[in-house]
Amino acid sequence: MAAVALGTKCPVTAAGKDEEETEKRLTARMLQGNPIVNLDNVNGTLSGDLLCQVATQTIITPRILRTSYRPRM
Repeated sequence: MAAVALGTKCPVTAAGKDEEETEKRLTARMLQGNPIVNLDNVNGTLSGDLLCQVATQTIITPRILRTSYRPRM
């Protein structure tokens, strides 16, 4: 899908061991400007508030780790 839509492969990110780790990884990918991300190695239930926002909203403001900075994405 990414190759057709973007002309390139999408980055692969492993799902974290818990919701907090997955949120950190998703935020990092968003800061890199990746419009599509492949979540790989999902073992168990995939959930989380940020994941739901990414999947359903057009604008989100994730909190950057160790700061109160929340960029608009």
